Amino acid sequence: MSKEIQKDIIEFVKSKIKHLSSLSITWYGGEPLCAWSVIENLSRELIRLCEENDVAYDANIITNGYLLTKDIAKKLTEFKVKNVQITIDGPKEIHDKRRFLADGSGTYDKIMANLKECSRVLEQIGIRINTDIENIDRVKEIIQTLNEFELQSKTHITLGFVESINNSYKKEKCFEYSDFQRKQVELVKEGVLKPASFYPQPRFNYCGADSGAALVIDPEGKLYKCWCDIGVNEKIIGDIKNLEKIRNMEVFTDYMLYDPTEDEECQQCICLPFCKGGCPHKRLVGDERCDMSKENLKLFLKMCAYEIMNRKEDSNEG
Repeated sequence: MSKEIQKDIIEFVKSKIKHLSSLSITWYGGEPLCAWSVIENLSRELIRLCEENDVAYDANIITNGYLLTKDIAKKLTEFKVKNVQITIDGPKEIHDKRRFLADGSGTYDKIMANLKECSRVLEQIGIRINTDIENIDRVKEIIQTLNEFELQSKTHITLGFVESINNSYKKEKCFEYSDFQRKQVELVKEGVLKPASFYPQPRFNYCGADSGAALVIDPEGKLYKCWCDIGVNEKIIGDIKNLEKIRNMEVFTDYMLYDPTEDEECQQCICLPFCKGGCPHKRLVGDERCDMSKENLKLFLKMCAYEIMNRKEDSNEG
């Protein structure tokens, strides 16, 4: 991202700051740590603006973890990054075939070493295991590695549902979502995943795509409502240099004006209203939009209740 675009972002925030009570940033790529100078520059300016105007500030980052050294972790903490999500593509054998360097060497060992070092510094670390048909049965091996590194208690693990967004992945390797849900149930029953991960959480909207207060900004200053749309010209809704003009009102309103209570399928579903109608992007492209394990919701709730009861009993015994 050029210094000019960075300056435009700061000017944009300045124009809105008097109307904000909080500002939250997510650093996302590609690999955001490859552009560390951009993160550093924008963080300093945004934090300064928020402090001068009594606006709460926090940030998150999604990274592959390869450049996440202890020094970078300390800087992220300084820049008020509260949540760090590291993506992994499977155990070492699979990950290194998918995430390798230009010379063909693997990245798994360095990511795990970084993870161990940074766990002493970072407040919250999430690990998302990108999951498809070929690696779902190897998830336990990653958990075992985390145990060996004494990291399981310091991390929160989720399975990432790999999709062929914008034809970026082979569809035949991707799960049908109902099959993915069944696999998650099996892993919860086996104690690999925690049932609390599936406990429904209240929210006002599904994500940034259907929030009037959220924008996605690409390196050229183009604006989108959903980060799945980055690089798709037809989905650009504006430009950071000309914020008064919405370039593609149809895309904007498609994301913003959907009401799940008027959807016949949603009206009959036990997950409404806390699901908010599911993923806005999937709804627009015609995919299965519901990411709730509705077939297994009662099972997950019972598991959560059982886990809570056990905690109380352990606490009373202590």
